[in-house]
Amino acid sequence: MIDVVYPLSNNSKFRDDFELRYSLRSLMLQNWVGKIFLIGHCPEWAKDLIHIPCSDPYINCKDANIINKILLACSIKELSETFLINSDDQYLLKAVGIDELEPAIENPCRLDEFKRKAGHNSWQGRVVDTVQWCSKNGYSGWIFQSHTPYLATKTDYPEAMSKIAWGKGNGYTTHIYLNMAYTQAPKEPKGRTVRIKGRILHDELYRQIEHATFFNHNDSGLIPVVKIFLEEYFPVKSRWEK
Repeated sequence: MIDVVYPLSNNSKFRDDFELRYSLRSLMLQNWVGKIFLIGHCPEWAKDLIHIPCSDPYINCKDANIINKILLACSIKELSETFLINSDDQYLLKAVGIDELEPAIENPCRLDEFKRKAGHNSWQGRVVDTVQWCSKNGYSGWIFQSHTPYLATKTDYPEAMSKIAWGKGNGYTTHIYLNMAYTQAPKEPKGRTVRIKGRILHDELYRQIEHATFFNHNDSGLIPVVKIFLEEYFPVKSRWEK
């Protein structure tokens, strides 16, 4: 069995934790899921999972706070050696095997092309810093997807993070672990992941996810149509809800 770790921002307590409820429901489709660990915030409606409080000490650096929570999880004796790192805005749309949880690359996946298309927000800057550091230090120079669940181990994750000042300055993106753990980037199957970042029609959303494995959204993408979709797609309570 593979345990699942959710590093949750403590800012979540000011919301209704809608995303987490449905992310947990999506795990009910998987027969390999063991224990659930919430590191950070825990909603009042959650049950039968393990909650480990953890603050968010890194100001204006979401990725560093996430890495800090995952490192805390690695120190927990009850956590399975291999575990899945997930986010509350990430969902598994169908039953998958462990081999399907291998990481995928972004499009564009090479730094030079990414820099040509990138804007000027802080996340894009951290992606550039991350890949440049990895390439300079002999690790993979691919840009991995950071919006799908991925596997890690209690041994490899702390060892990898010990090699870099991940909390320095604006920090590095969380997928730096993937660059250090995977020397060859896997191919990106067409339609594997659907990501919503803004307005979309109901029927178009269902068309896009028809052959997808993973679904996720950013804050701007959590629109009424997406909420309705999640309620329709995952109508049954999970065993982690009161």
